Amino acid sequence: MADLWPNDIGITTQKAPLSILQEQASILGAKTKNLVGAEVQVGDSTRLRLLDLNKKIEKIDATLFEATKTGEEMASILNGKDAIAKDYSQLFVYDFYITAPVLNQYRFRIFTVAYDFKLYPVRFYLDKDIQDQIQTEMGSVWGRQGISANSEEELLGLLMQIFSSNKVRQIINALLVQSGGTN
Repeated sequence: MADLWPNDIGITTQKAPLSILQEQASILGAKTKNLVGAEVQVGDSTRLRLLDLNKKIEKIDATLFEATKTGEEMASILNGKDAIAKDYSQLFVYDFYITAPVLNQYRFRIFTVAYDFKLYPVRFYLDKDIQDQIQTEMGSVWGRQGISANSEEELLGLLMQIFSSNKVRQIINALLVQSGGTN
């Protein structure tokens, strides 16, 4: 039987976002002697659809408040909502949790990511406090559409910002104290 597949399948230097998230989860456990850790779990695309629809509704509410949009412009916003919902079944969705195994398996989801087969962009659905801090630090460049990383380099930079955020630090420190990991 003839092999009809190209020879360069599987040859890439690109790292999957999931691999990066799993590596970072492992590093946190090592840093805290596994008193506090992180885990990555398959997420729910239905929840993402609802989050995005919620953002669209907020945009529609703001637009209605402005009362400057025509009926055609409002229809465009509504159609955008429907277009987004059609693509969710094709996404890879993962939740990133901070965990405390000794505290009855306590977990706190700090973000969810979603991306398609191209790997990038990676769209982040962040805890509100973390998103507000990052948007303030970055000059609100993302607006209501949320935060995305368009390359592996941007993903690493964004993860560093998230992990360094006040809320993530507070969560980790509180869990360490409760787990008996600090003096």
